[in-house]
Amino acid sequence: MTLRCRYCQSEITPGMRYCGYCGARLKDPLIYPEPQQSSQLRNITILFADLVGYTTAARQLDSEILYELVQQYTDLLSREVYKYEGVIDKITGDGIMALFGAPISYENNAERAVRAALEMQTNFQNWRKLTLQNLGVDLDLRIGIHAGPVIVGEIGSNIVVDYTAIGETVNLAYRIEEIAQPGSIYVSEQVASQTSIQFEYQEIQGLTLKGFEQAVNAYHLTGIKQFQAAINTYDFFNSPMVGRRKELDQLEQALQHTTEYQDSRFILISGEAGVGKTRLLKEFQVHLDHAQVAYLNAHSLTYRRSVPYWIFTDLMRHRLGLETDLERTEPQSLLQTKLLAIGIENVQSYLPYLESLFALPNSDPAILLLAETMQAELFRLKVVETIRTLLLNKPNHSPQVWLIEDLQWADEASLDILQSILSEIPPFPLLIVATARLDGNPHFNDFLNWSKAHPAGIAQEINLKPLTPLESSQLLGNLMQLDQIPATLAQQILERSAGIPLYLEEILRMLMDTGNLELSGNKLYVRRTLDEDSLGVPITLQGLVQARFDQLEPFPRKVLQIASVIGHTFSRSVLEYSIPLPDSALLDDALKTLIERNLIISTPNDPRGDYAFCHAILSEAIYNTMLKKERSRYHALVGWAIEDQYHDHIYEVTEILARHFSWSNQPEKALYYLILAAQKASALSMNDQARKHYEHALSLLPLVEHVPKQSLQVHLGLAEIYYKNNQFEKAQIHYTSALQEIVDGPIIDAESAHELIQQRLTELAQR
Repeated sequence: MTLRCRYCQSEITPGMRYCGYCGARLKDPLIYPEPQQSSQLRNITILFADLVGYTTAARQLDSEILYELVQQYTDLLSREVYKYEGVIDKITGDGIMALFGAPISYENNAERAVRAALEMQTNFQNWRKLTLQNLGVDLDLRIGIHAGPVIVGEIGSNIVVDYTAIGETVNLAYRIEEIAQPGSIYVSEQVASQTSIQFEYQEIQGLTLKGFEQAVNAYHLTGIKQFQAAINTYDFFNSPMVGRRKELDQLEQALQHTTEYQDSRFILISGEAGVGKTRLLKEFQVHLDHAQVAYLNAHSLTYRRSVPYWIFTDLMRHRLGLETDLERTEPQSLLQTKLLAIGIENVQSYLPYLESLFALPNSDPAILLLAETMQAELFRLKVVETIRTLLLNKPNHSPQVWLIEDLQWADEASLDILQSILSEIPPFPLLIVATARLDGNPHFNDFLNWSKAHPAGIAQEINLKPLTPLESSQLLGNLMQLDQIPATLAQQILERSAGIPLYLEEILRMLMDTGNLELSGNKLYVRRTLDEDSLGVPITLQGLVQARFDQLEPFPRKVLQIASVIGHTFSRSVLEYSIPLPDSALLDDALKTLIERNLIISTPNDPRGDYAFCHAILSEAIYNTMLKKERSRYHALVGWAIEDQYHDHIYEVTEILARHFSWSNQPEKALYYLILAAQKASALSMNDQARKHYEHALSLLPLVEHVPKQSLQVHLGLAEIYYKNNQFEKAQIHYTSALQEIVDGPIIDAESAHELIQQRLTELAQR
């Protein structure tokens, strides 16, 4: 067997200690991980902001004043980008380009970009008034946002290197910003569809953008949706809840227990993203409405982790009945009225701290001095006292419920207060129900460990598992007419969603976006023919997986990527071959981490491999993070690994080898195994599969060096398939080409093939 370097696949001479092509040592594998990849394919959101009136200002102002003006402007915009954990890609003097989702991705990149844009405009308009008043120049700001795939990485020379994004997504974001009206925010259809739950948009149809042949629809951002409106529109398909009756009963029983025993209880609804935690919480909320039990809502988000007391600020907003745009009213007067309405005495002693929590201007100038001179711990105690007074001050002993979403993103201060409240007997029955994923920050994990170890047994966990196949099928039937699509396609949708309701809904949304499905009433109907090629990874789920992927250390990330190249199910031996290591324990640790993060599972009894991705969408989304060049290299490595392990029974894996080498940088190997796979499929009467392999091989013939026999095998194989399918014109073309190969080149043992071709051509001539 030919020896090849396991790093670059170049042929090597036996006895060589180093590869003559890439220089790798052949005896001892190089330590891994290899240098971090300099570029990646990612789905991100891009924001362009441009200063309107800059040219006029440049003519009117002194250079130093203009410089200071631009400095203030870029600082104002940059603060909002970093607040929502984006990065500044470029500063162009009168504008900026910001990335949300690179180098670190979050599952709500589009929402972060839109919120940053809103705050940019708010802060800019205040700054605009000052510049007009002080300098006599009137400036304005326009913003454009678009989301989609880009290549991100380091661009430059060995002297100057910049991290940037490249691709059509960047161009479209820039063109949308160009046509935005001064003082406005325009977003693309992709951004609007991802954020329609949170924001209000006005559609602008048929825009002509420079460099784009087809007209584009844009959306003018008009504001933030009120909390209740967002909740009501979230359940897009309006399906009855499926498969969670037992868990809902547990919540209802916990409410009854809290009421009867006048105590505090904490219930955590845990599970992976999209499994149905929020839906279960909403169903419990409906039960609370019917039972006329008071409840407060709070919702933690990733970009609020740096905001102290956010959960309790949210709870207090609902306790006081405040709208989300409190800062646009006369806040101090409104707060005083609300505090008096819930029976708070000595309002002025709490008002300054409440204003601090709501990030409002302070009505008492003395409190600013107090905050600066007061010890931090004392100020914190005053804030906590304010929170406890507002939330635990009830005139009667009727039960109250707090519903908290995404507790894993809670800030440390909120978790500390929550722990202190649960440590004491409240003045009224209090049930706290929270949803969370179990991959939170260390402080969140400490809180969970404390709650589970509490001697009073106040904590209970409801761990939501994926829906069963029967329940998933029921959910799909609730959402669309199953008799309108092929059973195989319905099964593939169910398999790809893997019991995760969010995955199922996002796949259907994607099919709506592509025009395959349309919504009529509360059911989806087929608009045009559906096939398996219509399926892929919805951009929303790609972002969700990318965010989980970015949380991993570099080596587990690389393991996950190579595993995705191998396939949904993969063996440890093939993985180890593709990742040369001095110590197998490194790979063991990485696999253990991936299992703990619910990205893969161990499948020791599966003949297809030792491990599998938890969901097909996971493996495909991880695969999509790699550039084509990198995928090609790893497909070759995986192909060599499988070929090496099955060298004495290669017939079993010809199809797998054909697939890997077809997607690799080894077209000669691809041709070889495609022909073998086609012959195998033909022998098993799997003619359609054989035809696909032969056609793929036919496309490779002009691109690679091959012997005449291979060309003969491809043409004769295709001719026989077309002949059996009564496609006689195509059959005759390939019989003729096969005959020409025999005539033109010496092919050993071609007599039987020659006789068959002559016989077939004679039969065809007689038709």
